[in-house]
Amino acid sequence: MVFLGFVPDEKLINLYQESTALVQPSVSEGFGLTGIEAMASHTPVLASDIKVFKEIYQDAAIFFDPKKPESFIEAVKKLEISNRKKIIDQGLQVAKQYSFDQMAKDIWQALLKQL
Repeated sequence: MVFLGFVPDEKLINLYQESTALVQPSVSEGFGLTGIEAMASHTPVLASDIKVFKEIYQDAAIFFDPKKPESFIEAVKKLEISNRKKIIDQGLQVAKQYSFDQMAKDIWQALLKQL
């Protein structure tokens, strides 16, 4: 295992693109930005079946129970036999919903409503 520490954006995109998939076995998460980054980089996502990931990633990820190794194995098999292009295309559509500019506008509008 290698811990890279800080990785510049250009290299991070290359790491995502060179990967078979991003695996997120979290049991608790605030949002899931790394999955969105992976999807935007044309990388499939295997994610734990927690509520936040299902809400954010919708049908663009393959979900598994992070407490059951056999569930993860099944998710890997699904990635192998599924239409990889379809998963990547769905991920790109989800990632487009979370652009920095759009999220900044949404936050600004929410703040304005509080005034």
